[in-house]
Amino acid sequence: GECILPIAYDGEFFLPLGRSCAAEAGTDILLERLPASAEGTDRNLGGAIRIFFQKILSHRLGVAFEYPQLAAIYLRPDQTAVYEKELTVILPQVAEAKRILLVIHGLLGDTPSIVSDLQQDKAAVQFLQSQYDLVLGFDYESFNTSIEETARQLKRCLEAIGLGAGHPKQLDIVGSELGGLVARWLIEREEGAAIANHLVLVGVPNAGTPWATLQAWATAALGIGLNSLSTVAWPVKVMGSLVTAIEAFDVTLDQMQPGSELLKSLAASPTHNVPYTVIGGDRSVSPAALLATVPNQSLLQRLFSKLFTDSTSLLFLGQANDLFASEHSLRLMAPERSVSTQFITVACDHFTYFATPAGRQGLMQALEKSR
Repeated sequence: GECILPIAYDGEFFLPLGRSCAAEAGTDILLERLPASAEGTDRNLGGAIRIFFQKILSHRLGVAFEYPQLAAIYLRPDQTAVYEKELTVILPQVAEAKRILLVIHGLLGDTPSIVSDLQQDKAAVQFLQSQYDLVLGFDYESFNTSIEETARQLKRCLEAIGLGAGHPKQLDIVGSELGGLVARWLIEREEGAAIANHLVLVGVPNAGTPWATLQAWATAALGIGLNSLSTVAWPVKVMGSLVTAIEAFDVTLDQMQPGSELLKSLAASPTHNVPYTVIGGDRSVSPAALLATVPNQSLLQRLFSKLFTDSTSLLFLGQANDLFASEHSLRLMAPERSVSTQFITVACDHFTYFATPAGRQGLMQALEKSR
């Protein structure tokens, strides 16, 4: 459950240098960048470059799940969570329930991580227990399976437990980031408007994200986190998830790029009657990190210049954003696509929607609208 992150300090920044990967004889450390040496400007190993190896506890993504997996989630009296995956057990639970909540995670998470964050807030737990008879979690392979296929897998899983088109239950869906796009495709392109009653989109890049690859985003976020440039304190597991992403995955974010075929198709979806509530964070990097200083560069520009050869993604950080998508992207929802769309702005960033009081309060406010 541990990752190893190579780090260097160049006198101004702590810099993530690369990644680790499991090898037959142990662990290989792959250095993908080095800071300028202390004795000159050449990037070589002859200078006084100090490399640190930091162990970070990693939240291994989805190791407990076979994909796709729809599970019922229960809280024991001691507040530990139980994930029931057996269809024969879930079916009678669904049959008895009148109000059901479905949670769909994003790229770097899974349902247990979201539930774990919500469990830290007694008010949030009590709210969910009073609002819903049953909570379901959908865990899926989020890196190499298309959003369209994942939405179809979700539809089949719901049909298998009696939540097909025209079912008599109240089914609310919370879709986080990529999971929100999966839910939108289900509703807008797979006849899911006859399945869902309300969709809450949490940090969803409806108009895309500027990050081209998962590694670029995770590396940038690590640089921000290591140098304490975020305006919101991150839970320890955020760093672990980012290191895991760099270690294990080099995945393009093609379907979440602005102007992708998927996003254009969603923008052209026919009208439906499922109300949407959009939750968007407005906290990203410290304003001081964006101020131009000597030599006419901001702190963030100098950091990114040491991490990337192309820092075009830096431009969007000058806008209101949640570190993954701009406020414009989070809020972009053609009004004619849904019977109603409401927006809730919360004081958190992409990594803390479920881990901060502000994010959890926004979620409860959104789900309150389902009553």
